[in-house]
Amino acid sequence: MDLHLIPLQLHKDARGFVLNPFDEIQAPAGDVRSFHVCSLNKGAVRGNHYHENGEEYILFLGGDFRLVTEDMATGERVDRHFGESDGRLMKINRKVAHAIRNEGEEPLYLLCFYVLKDPVQIDTIRHQII
Repeated sequence: MDLHLIPLQLHKDARGFVLNPFDEIQAPAGDVRSFHVCSLNKGAVRGNHYHENGEEYILFLGGDFRLVTEDMATGERVDRHFGESDGRLMKINRKVAHAIRNEGEEPLYLLCFYVLKDPVQIDTIRHQII
């Protein structure tokens, strides 16, 4: 059996890290550039955006977190708190702004991907909600 180690580019900032594991295997795996893994350190926020063109799926791994959503069409805003639990998969519909804050002591890990109307274009529009 042949084993290949594929090096990945690790992007880090004060919030934590982001890995885009499928960037290195894009050709054999198809268009999977929208798949990414990231972390949020204690008190850090990610998101504060929405997508015109696609639905975002987020798998939460560990952590105590706050998820705030705002429907861009109706203005309806929902603020939810989730206790520590691995394996929550959430679908965020198109045109729904969303932001996640790590409320726990330990890093929160997210696995994210998109289902797009137009697979060529991933649109992310900034919208501050947290």
